[in-house]
Amino acid sequence: MRLALAAGILAGLGGCVMNTATYTIDRYGMTTGVPVTLRCRDTYEVFDRPDLRTLIVTTNVLSETLGGCLEGTPRADRQRQVARLFFQEKTNRPLCVITDERDLTGRHREFTYRCPADPNAQPPRLPARR
Repeated sequence: MRLALAAGILAGLGGCVMNTATYTIDRYGMTTGVPVTLRCRDTYEVFDRPDLRTLIVTTNVLSETLGGCLEGTPRADRQRQVARLFFQEKTNRPLCVITDERDLTGRHREFTYRCPADPNAQPPRLPARR
């Protein structure tokens, strides 16, 4: 898995600085990617480090190209949506929220997040309407 992640990152780097690839592989190379699909087959992979409260969203260029229905939506917006869907649909941490982000390579965006101290916390209830 680490070799596959490294190959994917290196293939997408093009002219980017090598220390970005080293950072990404060192930080996320031992994690397993989780596929998250947006509308129309746009699939991304999320590599999560709960111990560091960070995750990285990697873009699948082929999937983006063939998906097509999200044309006009900036890649960064799609990556943010993937990060939110990851918490809501793929983990038991739906109340985690993104606190910061940074673009690593255009195809790779890293997010910092925080989660409630109580993993069983429920969303706040709105007061009843009178």
